[in-house]
Amino acid sequence: MTGDDSLCYIIEHILLPQGLVLFARTIQEKSRVCRRGSSPDSEAIASPADIEYRFARPALLLLAAILLLAAGLRLHGLGTSSYWYDESCSLLRAMGHFDDYISLSREVIIANPPVLMRLSSARPWWTIWTSSGVDPNPPLYFLLLRAWLWVFRESDGSGRALSAAASIMAVAVLFDLVRFLIGTGPALWACLMMAVASPQIYYAQEARSYALLVLAGLGGAAALVRIEKLGPNRLRVTAMFVCTCS
Repeated sequence: MTGDDSLCYIIEHILLPQGLVLFARTIQEKSRVCRRGSSPDSEAIASPADIEYRFARPALLLLAAILLLAAGLRLHGLGTSSYWYDESCSLLRAMGHFDDYISLSREVIIANPPVLMRLSSARPWWTIWTSSGVDPNPPLYFLLLRAWLWVFRESDGSGRALSAAASIMAVAVLFDLVRFLIGTGPALWACLMMAVASPQIYYAQEARSYALLVLAGLGGAAALVRIEKLGPNRLRVTAMFVCTCS
């Protein structure tokens, strides 16, 4: 028995439940194919264009399980604490009141403080572009946050759920990116590591634009890889342009 066979036996009979045994065997077979000098996906995919939409069912099931894990970790306790200062600034930008907040008097008691973080008192949505004050962040996240709160109502958990959704989508986009570059097996491992990474979970639970930035970066990279391997078309070029500019 070789070293790889011993490792696979340990994984199969000791460490993994039966539902993940097929995944371990797939990884071992792909590594053997790679050592012989052929592409890991060359036997399963006939032409380069097939890579874009062709998936094996076990890979889809494992990806779905990883996405469910990522969703559970990111949505757990999402609204248990109130907004902190930076998150409040996001709400002020989304409501078009950031400049009004900057102009408030400091170190004095305001008898009747204005309501600046509610949709009921929000300025028109186009003022998000102009009410940035000293905030250097681009307006896309705040436009999306405004629409998100209008659809899903206002609460601390709802405001943070936009970041959680973007982070979960980023895990799926990472799978697509790594699958094109290396193969399905490494893509699943990359998604699993991102799903459980504590920095990803932490910033997915903040009403800030960090998770959206990760999603846009991975989306632009995935679109670029598709253009490199499959050639440009309108959809791929548009996706790369939108992700880059966002």
